[in-house]
Amino acid sequence: MRSILRCILAVFTATLRRKSDLRRPSGGQEVEFKKAIACVRYLTDFGLIARYASHTESTINYMRDYLRRFHETKGVFLRFRAGKAAKAKAEAVQRELNVQRESRQNASDNLSAKLLAQLQDEDELERRYLINETLEAESDFNFSKIHLLSNYADQISRYGSLPQYSTESCETSHKLFKNAYRRSNRVDAIPQIIQGYMREHSFAIRELNMEA
Repeated sequence: MRSILRCILAVFTATLRRKSDLRRPSGGQEVEFKKAIACVRYLTDFGLIARYASHTESTINYMRDYLRRFHETKGVFLRFRAGKAAKAKAEAVQRELNVQRESRQNASDNLSAKLLAQLQDEDELERRYLINETLEAESDFNFSKIHLLSNYADQISRYGSLPQYSTESCETSHKLFKNAYRRSNRVDAIPQIIQGYMREHSFAIRELNMEA
């Protein structure tokens, strides 16, 4: 988790731009890819600066600027925030559009191949637009972790850098107890956890004595 911010942008960009095993993206897809890359970049830069051990007014202003740009571009991912109800509506819209497309195709048997291909392209664009509109209308980014980001800059200005509030040290200390709980039968687990922890601790001391 510590290093994910350092590599996620490069991995995400490489994934969107790969062309060896996929057909070339359309112009509209290229535009959406660029928006998605920019959005991930702004959030990544915000996170990396927030992890600084010390800050100045300039770094805090950089954080605010990156967060503002993230909020301006995050709409590209809005459709992926859709819940079950929104997905059900989108599926209903798609079924209705498929029925309309089949009826139009049956009525256009006498059209030329060029005109038929043009109509199919227009149908596909309309389908994508309506489905995206349906998904985005029922989606939002209104959840606590997104709101929490807006408090980072003010908290750093008042109380200092964020790493001092990290819970990684505490989580590391809990790891042995969590592993001992997983090995228990979950029934009256506390004595089993203590016994498992003491066993691992005793083996660790024994190994140190043998190495010495």
